Amino acid sequence: MKIMKKFSLIFTIIFSLFIGACEDILNQEPLANPTVGSFYTNELEATLAVNAVYDMLGSTLMYKRGVIALSMMEDHMYKATPPADGPGYSEINEFNIDPTNPIILDWYTGLYIGIDRANIALEKIPLIPDVELDPVRRSRLIAEAKFLRGLYYFNLVKLFGEVPIILSSASNTNTPGVAKSTEADVWAQVETDFNDALPDLPEQYSGNDIGRATSGAAKTFLAKAHMWQNEHDQALPLLEEVINSNIYELSDNYVDLFVEGVDTNEEIFVVGFNNNGTGSFSNVNENSLWQRYIGVRGTGNQINAPSGLPGFGFLMATDNITDRYEPNDERRYVNLWEPGKVSPATGNTFNPVATGTLGRYPTDIGVMKWWWNNQGWNGDTGIDLSLTRYADVLLLHAEVVNEISGPVTAAYNSINLVRDRAGVDDLPLGLNQDEFFDAVLDERANEFEFEFQRWWDLSRTKTAEEAFVGAEGKAAFDPQKHYKWPIPQQAIQRNTSLEQNSFYK
Repeated sequence: MKIMKKFSLIFTIIFSLFIGACEDILNQEPLANPTVGSFYTNELEATLAVNAVYDMLGSTLMYKRGVIALSMMEDHMYKATPPADGPGYSEINEFNIDPTNPIILDWYTGLYIGIDRANIALEKIPLIPDVELDPVRRSRLIAEAKFLRGLYYFNLVKLFGEVPIILSSASNTNTPGVAKSTEADVWAQVETDFNDALPDLPEQYSGNDIGRATSGAAKTFLAKAHMWQNEHDQALPLLEEVINSNIYELSDNYVDLFVEGVDTNEEIFVVGFNNNGTGSFSNVNENSLWQRYIGVRGTGNQINAPSGLPGFGFLMATDNITDRYEPNDERRYVNLWEPGKVSPATGNTFNPVATGTLGRYPTDIGVMKWWWNNQGWNGDTGIDLSLTRYADVLLLHAEVVNEISGPVTAAYNSINLVRDRAGVDDLPLGLNQDEFFDAVLDERANEFEFEFQRWWDLSRTKTAEEAFVGAEGKAAFDPQKHYKWPIPQQAIQRNTSLEQNSFYK
């Protein structure tokens, strides 16, 4: 079954307790809110506290909208609207990155809000009496909070490198400021949180708990953390455990992964969204919003909208994207709006001339993935965003096996499962280790196109400089500087113990 969000992530009470501390978390000023100490008294309140940790993932700061910044840094797409339309995204797209960039501040703030909520849950839940909170449920909720804190630090270290490690809530510490820790220390904290979470996370959930963190999710992200550190020997057994669990499988149809309401067993951990309420850009509405931003712009082009509300056209494909796909690759049909293509939902034909004059469209290829059945046209859809799925595990496994043993049968088997689902031939035999590595990265690019994964792969493998040769708007990329973002200027102003990252001073 597709992992869907079955639990509400609107927690007005919880949010009101946390937000004052979170906005100035690196000041570490105590809260003056008397309800904080009286709230955590039973199982319901403990569950709400952990739900609030999940909630930050779906905020506009991060995966609801901010996530499109990751695609701005890829070689296969570019920001197609004028620089003045979302200037923060434009700066990221062209690697003209400044510590005052608002998108970077959003990510930094959102990640630390999530960490603070996890810290509060980890402090308060152990204090609830057993008579009010079943010990087994307590252990699971604590494990979920540790997993999520690990996930937030995982994103922080990938984006910023050296960052402060904060393991107590802003509401009960008098520390005036926290300096940055080394990347090695942050990675160690990521591993600690994932490892601590593993024993008490179930393999699967049922009912309203579907969508919560599982042991498979913890193993997958722990394996990813090891791969970011080139610790392939430690990543391999974790990936094999996920594969051998027989819980996950590839969806029969690739497109089913991107249509709201279709169940699959491929997703391992998703950011869940609901189509409820109004106010597309508000965190009160639990809708996903990134589809609205990447949909084709122009009211004259009604391929993907039943009325005059199409997408914003923030992303268009670069001119080399069609060359990446092999003949008969079903993913090309799912992923790309190409000139003359007929919408399977409306029967309308994509005519790039009708997109208007707001953007730069040299390739005339738009983003189709996420726009099936017109979802996303009004910004109120509830389609989930997968942070990792079984195809991800298989391709990571192929990469790790190749790094350890070369392109042996096990590596070929994993990548070919993904290729078979896409309708393309098995990878040719006889590749050397470097050629197989390149093939895995290419396969990941095709499999996860427009899923905000490509930048992570380029950054993890330090291959962006090569990939950006001739890429639209990427001439300013500096490999000595741009694999990490600067620490936001506002954070440095609030916390005098912070120092700016190298090359941004």
